Amino acid sequence: MKSSLTDFANNVRASADIVDIIGGYIPLKRAGASYKGLCPFHKEKTPSFNVHQGRQIFHCFGCGVGGDVIKFIMMQERLDFRAALEHLARRLGIPLPEITTRSEDDGREKKYRALREINNFALKYFRELYESSEGVSAREYLKGRGIDSDLAKRFAIGWAPDRWHDFLDTAVKKGYSQNLLLEAGLILPGNTKGSFYDRFRGRVMFPIIDLHGDCVAFGGRILGDGEPKYLNSPETDIYKKGRVLYGLNLTRGQLRGNEPALLVEGYMDLIALYKYGFNTAVASLGTALTEEQARLLKRFTKEVIFIYDGDEAGQKAMLRGCEVLLAQSLSVKIVVLPESEDPDTFLDKKGAAGFQSLIEKRMDFLDFFIETGRRDFNIRTPEGKIAVLDMLKPILDRIHHPILFNDYTFRIAEGIGLEQRLVIQHIRAKNAGVKKTADEAIQKHAKEKIPPLELFLVRILLDNPELCPKAQETLELEWVSSSVLRGFISRYLSEAQESSDFISIEENASEEEASLLREATFISSPLPNASPEELLRINLERLKISHKRRHRRHLVQEVQKAEKTIGVNEDVLRMADDIHQNSLDICELREKLFVGE
Repeated sequence: MKSSLTDFANNVRASADIVDIIGGYIPLKRAGASYKGLCPFHKEKTPSFNVHQGRQIFHCFGCGVGGDVIKFIMMQERLDFRAALEHLARRLGIPLPEITTRSEDDGREKKYRALREINNFALKYFRELYESSEGVSAREYLKGRGIDSDLAKRFAIGWAPDRWHDFLDTAVKKGYSQNLLLEAGLILPGNTKGSFYDRFRGRVMFPIIDLHGDCVAFGGRILGDGEPKYLNSPETDIYKKGRVLYGLNLTRGQLRGNEPALLVEGYMDLIALYKYGFNTAVASLGTALTEEQARLLKRFTKEVIFIYDGDEAGQKAMLRGCEVLLAQSLSVKIVVLPESEDPDTFLDKKGAAGFQSLIEKRMDFLDFFIETGRRDFNIRTPEGKIAVLDMLKPILDRIHHPILFNDYTFRIAEGIGLEQRLVIQHIRAKNAGVKKTADEAIQKHAKEKIPPLELFLVRILLDNPELCPKAQETLELEWVSSSVLRGFISRYLSEAQESSDFISIEENASEEEASLLREATFISSPLPNASPEELLRINLERLKISHKRRHRRHLVQEVQKAEKTIGVNEDVLRMADDIHQNSLDICELREKLFVGE
């Protein structure tokens, strides 16, 4: 059965409870009529992230992001609209209909679907060749590495024959365009105009599969002595290497309860761990661990165990990785491998029992790096102590909890023979004079503070659209100081949106308007027992008073300026009369409302 993308989206929104969905990613606590938690999109210590169950929206008062449940999944999972919609539908058990796309969906969404389709086709193509007589050399190679047919099937390992155009010709015959193959990174342009050739040739193929089960990229291992040893897909519209962890599509189902994730570097390291029964492993594929990858891990585990090579490059990668993992409040441990060993070679020599012993002896990350500092620097000298502190400073900068900061600085002080106060002084001195800038999102969100009265007017009108005619009759738009809200209110009242739901109103608003509409949703009523009609009357009177006060302040400033420059004249006296009359009007309005200053 066919369905429009809009109808499908509305069905998913209606089926989802935004509190349940977001609560699966971050802890939420009830706060009045809404829920609050720490924003997952910027760093903060005090919760400013709000979720409104009635409106089915979220809004962060810190960085300004917000929207509906689909927007949250798009931001949290880094998915496009269509993929986020399908992700939610699968989670909610809603069948995926055949979508009749509208023109606005065609471009980007169609392209993403095509890229996923061609990569899935390539996976099947390489896999079939691996199982055929042509894949015998690949099978022999993997057999020599201890990988049997079941393990190869589990990871969908394939074979790209050492020929220049085999995959290209096969894909074109199946109807895939050369442009699509080029965008997917599966072919490369040749030396002559209009010619192309296969990117992967003579390689064992490791597909990289996302959390939706789609192949998004490949890594190819050369057989023989060619270079490079590993050839990877380039980044594409559906593949950003810093947002994917190899093997997480399989491991996610094993990470339950308190199971730690075992973080390794390469394809073979991960497969070797699976071979020996360690099925909570993921691989970063040689890239520096990113914040996106750390957030991915946080969804499935509370503890990450680094199992990187023990060389200098591996230690630097772990140090950087600790920073991003600690920023996500993850517990970080480190397994120390013998020199010149990686997980694959160690497992072949010592087996599962030997490797399990290493995991049980895993070190706390801080102890590991203190020990590394003591080994690499002469801590008997002031310069050596400073070098260790400078090495650990990026990690300490990520520790915001005072108890943890105290514990870490105490342990560092003991480890290198310093007083704790000197450790703290050095770390803080390094930060002194450095101008701390807000996150990009917060900078973008920075704007003039909107008076709560004006936001509450918007909430009244959104909650009670039947009051729009009364508001239009009474309200003078100049009473609203915010030009953004003034424009929205004018349009909303004139269109008399009596039946529109909040989501459709937000979708038709500008980005700045939408942010303010979400803020208005979370404004508390000053008189919770008053009727909507009474709330509107009181709000409009208070807006009028507020406007008159602003006008009075302006007149006072003008009088003061005039007195300093030209002295007292008729204009100044007239403004003084206006100030007096303005004050009388304010008193009269206040008496009517029975409110004091």
